[in-house]
Amino acid sequence: MPKILAKIAEEHGELAAELPAGDAGKVIHETADLLFHVMVGLVARGLSIDAVLGELARRFGTSGHAEKAARPK
Repeated sequence: MPKILAKIAEEHGELAAELPAGDAGKVIHETADLLFHVMVGLVARGLSIDAVLGELARRFGTSGHAEKAARPK
């Protein structure tokens, strides 16, 4: 798991550097890299991307503030 976490951190940094003003193709490339390594991490934990997509669907149409307020304490 440490190697996966290191790759996620690396790809996060690369995306963060490109996102503000980088070329659109580079932003897409770095986003794909980050998502790939996140999915590898999920698989390593026995979790599925479908579970994440389900959580995103549950949040659809809800503001971030409302979603956070609705979380169990």
